[in-house]
Amino acid sequence: MASQNQLRNLIEQAKVWASRDIPVGPIEVSFDVVKGKINKVPKCPQGFRGFTGDPDEIEKIFLAASHSEHLVVGIVPGKGGYVVLDIDTPEQYAQFLEYGFSPTFTVQTPGKNDQPGWHLYFKKPTDVPVGNTHAIAGVDVVRADDGCIVAPGESCEFGEWLTYDDFDKDVEVVPEELWSLMHRGDTRPETRQATAADFVDVDESEDSRRARAQANEEALEILRSKYGAHSPIYAANHIMVCRPGKAHGVSGTIGATGPGQFKNFTSEWSPFEQGGRYVVKDGDFVPFNDLSWLKGAQPPEVVDDEKFIAIIDWKEVDEIQPHIVENYIYPAKWTAFSARAKEGKTTFIVNLAVNVSVGVDPFTAEPIDAVPVLYLDCEMGRMDLGERISEVGFEPADLSNFYASDIPPLLDTREGGQKLIATVLHYKVRVVVIDGLNGALQGEENDSTTIRNFFDYTIRPLKVLGVAIITGDNTGKDRTKGPRGTSTKLDKPDAVFTLFRTDDGIKTQALVRRTSLFIAEESFKVVGLDGAQAVQYRRERQGWPDGTRKAADLFDKEGIDINWGRPKIRKYLRQRNITGVRNDVISAAQKFRKLRVTEGDVRRIVETAQRGDS
Repeated sequence: MASQNQLRNLIEQAKVWASRDIPVGPIEVSFDVVKGKINKVPKCPQGFRGFTGDPDEIEKIFLAASHSEHLVVGIVPGKGGYVVLDIDTPEQYAQFLEYGFSPTFTVQTPGKNDQPGWHLYFKKPTDVPVGNTHAIAGVDVVRADDGCIVAPGESCEFGEWLTYDDFDKDVEVVPEELWSLMHRGDTRPETRQATAADFVDVDESEDSRRARAQANEEALEILRSKYGAHSPIYAANHIMVCRPGKAHGVSGTIGATGPGQFKNFTSEWSPFEQGGRYVVKDGDFVPFNDLSWLKGAQPPEVVDDEKFIAIIDWKEVDEIQPHIVENYIYPAKWTAFSARAKEGKTTFIVNLAVNVSVGVDPFTAEPIDAVPVLYLDCEMGRMDLGERISEVGFEPADLSNFYASDIPPLLDTREGGQKLIATVLHYKVRVVVIDGLNGALQGEENDSTTIRNFFDYTIRPLKVLGVAIITGDNTGKDRTKGPRGTSTKLDKPDAVFTLFRTDDGIKTQALVRRTSLFIAEESFKVVGLDGAQAVQYRRERQGWPDGTRKAADLFDKEGIDINWGRPKIRKYLRQRNITGVRNDVISAAQKFRKLRVTEGDVRRIVETAQRGDS
């Protein structure tokens, strides 16, 4: 049952959506263990048709549903002039991205079997009702006027409906090609299902096309004769088929993921698994397991060096998964580190990346699963990068799982993003590091469009593939404001950490955390900075900002009361013309002095007890 505070928050959020002329209402969510997905039931007597935009009625329907254990805000997007494409799996999303449409307002949803799903919002070009549509490849269903969905920004114990976009500034008008396939008014959707091949050119030689067609036809015949496939729909380079027991529609594709490969979209076509990919062998289908490391993605079959980033050959250089790393690196999440110059950001990031690639926890030195890492150096160059790698105890040429390039593409462009994704797929990369982010962007750093394009062309596809992303950036004079440039750098990442030196190491402090998976702050003792041994980072319970001990000694000398607060100390220092002591150091120095006094008292008590004094 929802608490009073939870119910009030739901009602207020519902009224925000209603102010946009979108009917709202309560949805009860529960988890179906058998199907591995979240069930959503509108909690109005008339179902979603009882959703409303009237503030008084909103209060009534949410109060009436308050006995439900898990409530979220639901919307009927069509009534507000929107259509929403509901995509259930990364495989479907990857398939939809092949259309090449411009990015639109996107919500990441809890999908099936612990995989993410997506809601893609579009504006209707004309004000006509749109029914539920199943005629778009990669899309489970189009929701508009004949159904409801969970509103963006909602969350429950089963998952979150997360968005990094702005409503409704980022909502695009639905492309004409998709609009023509939707069930509008009294029309019915076309039985033919659109594919990416209908909208983009297929650059394929005649011989290759002929070989693909032959492999696809062979696979189709097996599906027809042995598994009851029917109603084939031919596109430019693949065939869509319907499963037995279903009158029409698309249940899978042949050739979309490779010549003759069959990909199944449904859970109701035995013996094929939903999302499974199969190839022909000895007259039948067998699972395509070679790429089980990455669902829904296939590396290029032929390696063309011009398609990929130039990888450093270290031998030619004379000198030089729930979590992957707890608190910092997670699959499909973007972690951004920022710091002032010479604070040790790059060495910290290199230490993370190299240790992960060899299967060592960078902070405990315990064994972990090694994962391939792609490191894009956008500011130092290979000589300096090689030196950083050596400083943390490794020889670059010995790192077989660590791929580095100091010639990054422009990642806020479609071409640059595609080049990076091709490289990630080819080398089966699981962590991408972009150090010196602004060096990989062509747009102005103060322009939010630059970061939005970077997110759409690079970050979003990496997230779809389950790849962890780390970026390194510079802060301005005030590190508490995060990375230098547009505030969008704080909006888009899953976590933004500022990094700064302490007396005996460094400290990370989260400015933004979208989930509690990321730690709020943490201190590390750093050894090896003098070159006597490899640089290592070890977690500490307490870390002091750089200059804490010096400030504590100064306060002792000046006779500053140990209980004074920061404003009073700042006033005293100003009167004495003492400068160069930061506010965070003042606070830390007072804590340090109290701890030092406490430790002294303990020593005196122990010495007194040893002497037998009373």
